[in-house]
Amino acid sequence: MAQFAASHALLLLAGAILLCSALAALVLALVHVALRHADRLWSAVDAFIPGRIWRPRTYLLGHLLLGFVLILSLLGFIALAQGVTANRRVVAFDLAFAEALGREVSAP
Repeated sequence: MAQFAASHALLLLAGAILLCSALAALVLALVHVALRHADRLWSAVDAFIPGRIWRPRTYLLGHLLLGFVLILSLLGFIALAQGVTANRRVVAFDLAFAEALGREVSAP
């Protein structure tokens, strides 16, 4: 796997950049659609949470969801960092990738 990643490093980087760009464009398109149809979206929210206090609840739920995503991201980073400090598969792959990339770059 490390040899494949090293021999196709630029292609994988370009693919990752293209994927991130496509996801950013998708988010922007969804925001644009949501802004154009805001009245219909808010009326749909009113159907589930009737009354005058639905907007603070929606605001609170949005921030709770964002906090949940951030906590999950932090836990994922901690798990990755523990794998590095315990010198497990992450480090083994990193060393194999560095060695394979060095061979790719210095190859005649």
